[in-house]
Amino acid sequence: RMQIAILGRQPKISLAELEVLFGAEKISPINEYAASVDTSNPLPQSRLGGTMKSAKLLTRLENTALTDAFKYLQSSIPEHLQYLPSGKLQLGVSVYGEKAQRDWLLKQMLTLKKLIKKSGRSVRIIENKSEALESAQVLYNKLTGPLGWELLLIKDGPDIIVAQTTAVQNIDDYSKRDFDRPMRDAFVGMLPPKLAQIMINLTSPEDGTTILDPFCGTGVVLQEAILMGYNTYGTDLADKMIDYSIGNLNWLQEELPNSFENLKWNVEQADATNHN
Repeated sequence: RMQIAILGRQPKISLAELEVLFGAEKISPINEYAASVDTSNPLPQSRLGGTMKSAKLLTRLENTALTDAFKYLQSSIPEHLQYLPSGKLQLGVSVYGEKAQRDWLLKQMLTLKKLIKKSGRSVRIIENKSEALESAQVLYNKLTGPLGWELLLIKDGPDIIVAQTTAVQNIDDYSKRDFDRPMRDAFVGMLPPKLAQIMINLTSPEDGTTILDPFCGTGVVLQEAILMGYNTYGTDLADKMIDYSIGNLNWLQEELPNSFENLKWNVEQADATNHN
């Protein structure tokens, strides 16, 4: 029933986003790097700007050291291989809240690889650059796919939570919506799409809501609101910014036409202090 969120670089903002979306009573922080979410549904990763990875909780190992947690994986992983489709398994393990040397982690992973191969399955392990795999490693090695496992070992007081990643932030999508837009202006600043998502989520908009950005700039809030399913209305005092927003939204509509179905957007030059 419980889901796990691996938080981003600003964990307090990430927690606030989760609390607004799910209710503060359903969110339990796990130190500064994660939180549990009391829901049986997978987290909506694609619209969570503050959550790096989403996972389902598998078990809690009480009063357990990291070494013993890996022993648990050694005993439990072979039992679950039968539920995978045929093919080569991609396996990674991320550790949160515990220090672990890279060589030591590699040794643990090679032990897991040996046990899996002994069970008759082919496997490729994803080597850690640090305790936790980067989002790019999870994404590019398809660790959330049918033949992928990223197992999370998350320190929570004396216990270790074992979880399996179900989704990860798509860094390529964010990069495209940030750097590939045709109209960008470093002078006025560039709001990251992830932060725009968080800002929208913090308002807790209902379905059918129109998101107003009275200082729309190059249109980042508008584009993220559209992708999240909201009508949008943008104004800006500068004609140049209106041209930028329109150009970027037209580009986005060409790139992702299905996201604009049944939605309305409008952008116009106006002074936010007196515009109706």
